[in-house]
Formats: sequence, C-alpha cells, structure tokens
Amino acid sequence: MKKCLLLLPLLILIGCSKEAVPTEPAVPAVPPETTELAGVTYELEYSDDFNSSDTIYKNWGIINLDFGESRAKNGYHIWAKKENVNVEDGSLCLNVNIDNQNKTASGGTLTSINRFLLKDTMWETRFKVDKSLGGDWFVFLITPKHSPDSTLADNTYYSLTNDVEFREITPIELETEKGKFRSAVYFFNNLNQTGYNLNTEKKVTIDDSFYNTWHTLKFIWNDTEYHCYLDDKFIYQVTKNETLKNIPENELYGTIYFGADMMGEWHGMIDTSMPPHSYYVDYVKVWRKAE
Repeated sequence: MKKCLLLLPLLILIGCSKEAVPTEPAVPAVPPETTELAGVTYELEYSDDFNSSDTIYKNWGIINLDFGESRAKNGYHIWAKKENVNVEDGSLCLNVNIDNQNKTASGGTLTSINRFLLKDTMWETRFKVDKSLGGDWFVFLITPKHSPDSTLADNTYYSLTNDVEFREITPIELETEKGKFRSAVYFFNNLNQTGYNLNTEKKVTIDDSFYNTWHTLKFIWNDTEYHCYLDDKFIYQVTKNETLKNIPENELYGTIYFGADMMGEWHGMIDTSMPPHSYYVDYVKVWRKAE
C-alpha cells in the first residue's frame, strides 16, 4: 500500500509533464466603421473612393451607348461614351463634350456591378460640378433591382404587377441650365409609358456658389419614408406610398448609377458653344442601420 502511495505523486508529475499544445492568439474583431445621422447609427457596408482606374473596371459597368434616334431639338445626336469616364486626382470624373463637326453631344455614365439591399440604408456621395453654360444634366440614381437569388434577378429593373417597372430613385438630378437641384423622383414605367412620378418632386434652387465646390448628399431609405440631406442640412422627407410599402423589404435591392448627360432641357436645345466640363465624385458609400 505504501508503494502505491509513493508512486502516485510520480504518476501525477509524469502526467503534468506532457507538453501543452500551443494555441493561436485570438484575433480581435475589427469594429465596423460607423457614422451617425439624426440620432441613428449606421455601419459601413460598401465604399469606393475612386483612387484608380482599376477599381472602376472591377466594380463598375461603364456604359458605351448610342441613344439611337435620341436627338436634341437642334439635331445633335446624344451619346454615352466610355472615353468620357475617367479617374482624375483620386476622383471619378465624368466629362461632357460637344462635337460640332459630327453634331454629337456626349456624356459619361457608369453603374455599380454590386447590388445592395435597400432596407435601412443610407447612400452617401461627395461630388462637385463645373459651372456650365447650360443644357447638361448630372445625376446620382439608385436603380431598383431584384435580389441576386431571385428568378427575376437578370431583369434590368424591379418588376411590379401589370408590366409596371420600378425604374429609379433619384436622390440628385442637377439641371445646370436652370440652376435646380431636383431630388426624390420615382419613375414607374411600363411598355406604353415614358415615365411618371408617384411622389412630389423636391427642388432646391442653387446659385453660382454651388459650382466648383465639394458637396455631400445623404439619402436615407427606411420602412415608412425616405429623406435627404445636402451638406448635412435636412432637405426633405417623403412618406412612402402604398406601392412602395407593399414591396417585400428583403426583395428590393439597388445599384448605384452616376451620369453626366448632354441633352438640353430633356432633349431641348443644346448650346453648341459650350466648352467641355465635368462632374466629379470623390466617393460613394452605402451604410446600413446598425442592429
């Protein structure tokens, strides 16, 4: 019995002498980048700061399109041209040009490859535009889409009933000719219609100080309304109509669209003496309301 008692500490020491298996140190979780607006915290989901042309071709689809018979009143042909989309000094640059010899007016347009669930989001962009002689339009759109796993995912727009399509959300549409910053226009279209609004247009009059200066725009989409801030100043809030409220929240996605178009007052006269000018985008971000 004594021998067993003497061997017990030895066995314990032998058992304890077994080498412990080293474990990898835990990697601390990186907290998401956050921001706050109107008392609500948002977490960053997507960001593009346009620092190189490589990201443009990786994350965006650049539109190179002849608009067919689309002409201004003075006969100029309207194009979206790939060469009008560039990166300059760390910003996206969309150029607008007049070619008097060939009677064409061209701009630059691109749309994000990624699509983002619209539910509880804030869409933010920082931009500036050249002061022009008029006849051009600068836009930042959100194009409604179906979820990536939907059978309708390949549709260009979000399809509703009776062949109606939810085509675009327009946080910013700037007509330089009239000095109007137009926001929150919803277009629903079918095969027999060119477009109509379900909500009142909101317009902000701007003066010359608006041009050649950086501005931020934030567009918020939540359960019951949408609203917009320009340079962190509240611009408007609109309650959703029944059509928008009835779209299942987990089905409605959106893609980002930037465009600089030369078409006068919706295919009106184009000032053919206008020099080239540009629409610059410093960054675009998609934020989602924090849990």
